[in-house]
Amino acid sequence: MQLLPATVYDAPAISRLIQRNPAQRPNGPTAQRPVGPSGAGADRFLEFVTPQAVRGYIESPSVRCVVAMTDGGLIGVVALCNTTHLHHLFVHPERQRQGLGCQSWAHAQQALVAADASAR
Repeated sequence: MQLLPATVYDAPAISRLIQRNPAQRPNGPTAQRPVGPSGAGADRFLEFVTPQAVRGYIESPSVRCVVAMTDGGLIGVVALCNTTHLHHLFVHPERQRQGLGCQSWAHAQQALVAADASAR
């Protein structure tokens, strides 16, 4: 597995990963239901994860986005906004519970610390 900065070419795969994640589907088996018990309002969330929207946050100077890649393709993504909050952290459903989310999060944090140190 490699953890790499995301590029705009990753946007379609990132969008597919987020949209296929069962925990994020309004009626998924582990849905957190942030929009209501019926899933009403999920369309608003899905607007923010279209390939075009993902490309926009990858291009944004205030967002740092890292992808986890294997020979089989993209298996995870983490995005931090304004170095102050987690924007996205998704892992392919078949790769969950293997420490990938923790590794991606740690990598993103280290990148932020390094960027902050070089800016001083």
